[in-house]
Amino acid sequence: MSLNINININININSYLKLLENEILTEQRYYQEKNYISKFFYKLFKHPRDKNKELLYLDSIDDESFYQLFSAYTIGSELLTIPDCLNEDIMSYGSIEDLFIDRVKILKDRLPLKHEAAIHFKEKDCNFVKESLLAFQEKFSNQNIF
Repeated sequence: MSLNINININININSYLKLLENEILTEQRYYQEKNYISKFFYKLFKHPRDKNKELLYLDSIDDESFYQLFSAYTIGSELLTIPDCLNEDIMSYGSIEDLFIDRVKILKDRLPLKHEAAIHFKEKDCNFVKESLLAFQEKFSNQNIF
């Protein structure tokens, strides 16, 4: 991938991470004003956040950028949960770039309607999405591999 694609991936990841961070802060402020019982149940059941802003952002970026963001999440989540399998995949593809390109293609084939794919993506656990995207950036994007 070219340097331009690397810059676009990082811009989209950073924008989405900022959006997720703002959603978490809004939730925290809302529940800080509540009584102890509400806070307890919030922590216990993880009260669902308003994901409209996330969906609007995901719908607003172009298709290629969205699928790249989703691919970065999937690769980052594998880096956190099954790093050995990810390393084997990278070795079998020859490079992280080739694996990344194939993952984008797979996501497009399996979830061809971007809006439906965006709905699926925004339903992922917010903290795990953040951790996965940060892991992807730390390991791959910031090293200018793409």
